Amino acid sequence: MAGAKDSHMRTSVEIKLDFPVDMDGATVGVLTMRRPKVRDQLMAQKQAGNDPAKTEILLFSFLCEVAPSSMEELDIADYEKLREAYSVFRAGLSQQNL
Repeated sequence: MAGAKDSHMRTSVEIKLDFPVDMDGATVGVLTMRRPKVRDQLMAQKQAGNDPAKTEILLFSFLCEVAPSSMEELDIADYEKLREAYSVFRAGLSQQNL
């Protein structure tokens, strides 16, 4: 993943997929994830109901601007890259000063 260590300072990060997927008739090998906002989390939770897995898929689909059904087609190794990028975003700048 490009720039994972510095993604806490970025507004977005590109995530290279080890296993490209077809999305809307095109093969996609890179996803761009933007920094999350509280409203993204709230929208995902509202739409997913009481399903944590679906909440995460919806959240990542919002942040990467792809359909949830496309997100579900990702290889699990690539999905873990999304989780890692999201985790770094969540840490924020203050975590470095602890």
